[in-house]
Amino acid sequence: MFLGTASRTGLAEYLRARGQRLYSGGGIEWRLYNHHLVPVNDVPVSVELPKKEAARLLHESRALLLRYPGPTTNEPTGWYYVVCDSVPDLEALGKRDRRHVRIGYERCSVQRVEPGWLAERGYSCYAAAMSSRGLRPGHEWAWSEYMLNKAKGPFEYWVVLVAGELAAYCERIICGEWVHHSYLHYHPEHLRNRIVFALTRNLQEEYVLKRGMKLVNGTRTVLHDTSYNDVLQRLGFRLVHCQLGIAYRPQVALAVAFAYPLRELLAWLPRVPGVAATRAVLTLEGIRRSQHRLRREPVSGGGGTKL
Repeated sequence: MFLGTASRTGLAEYLRARGQRLYSGGGIEWRLYNHHLVPVNDVPVSVELPKKEAARLLHESRALLLRYPGPTTNEPTGWYYVVCDSVPDLEALGKRDRRHVRIGYERCSVQRVEPGWLAERGYSCYAAAMSSRGLRPGHEWAWSEYMLNKAKGPFEYWVVLVAGELAAYCERIICGEWVHHSYLHYHPEHLRNRIVFALTRNLQEEYVLKRGMKLVNGTRTVLHDTSYNDVLQRLGFRLVHCQLGIAYRPQVALAVAFAYPLRELLAWLPRVPGVAATRAVLTLEGIRRSQHRLRREPVSGGGGTKL
């Protein structure tokens, strides 16, 4: 599978080239995501953002709120990133996980590919993944165009093949020393082949052991529960706890203050998009309030735990 050698832009440059507006503040760049303003490179590096700067960013972007990581800490804070910066030996894993990895190695072939390869061969796996989640897949032509547009961005793609058939693929974003998880799509019929275990170990070996980089699999989920992070921790990932920084637009702050005492009632409402989004915001607010009450401080005077 041919891997091109063309130079790749950073994520900020790629997004600008695609017409997405970015915002500068607190020494970093920000982008809109689901009406939230988040760092372009959303990794566990402490961001210092004065209140006036946060207000300006919210005004310029018209975002409902902005979210960012504060200082890291050795103590649980309720907010964390899932990170791998060292890889345990296979024999150090639990018996069950060793068996899953070995089955994955036996049945799966994990390879890095270019976006064009997926544009030609990946649609059926994408469609099966979307359908298994109750979502309607996009048209094949739109899928192919989307993948081809990724060719010069800071993305790397990995596929899992089972008997020559595409069973899963993922997108990773290169952010300096960090490798950020973007998404993983898999054909549900191939889960029995331990595709997640085979893929995870291969990514750990490639990025952490060979390239000396750090894998970050995103933050704590607030929209739904998932066991995926539990699997990752058993395979050598760890939780990097940090302070959660949030700033609201004034009208949103009032709405959150009003709705927060009623948050338990939302659990009884249907999981429709508007309710789910509100629950997510109130979950973030609960984490922020708990950190404020405990007044946690980063360990070591200079800036939290070592990453």
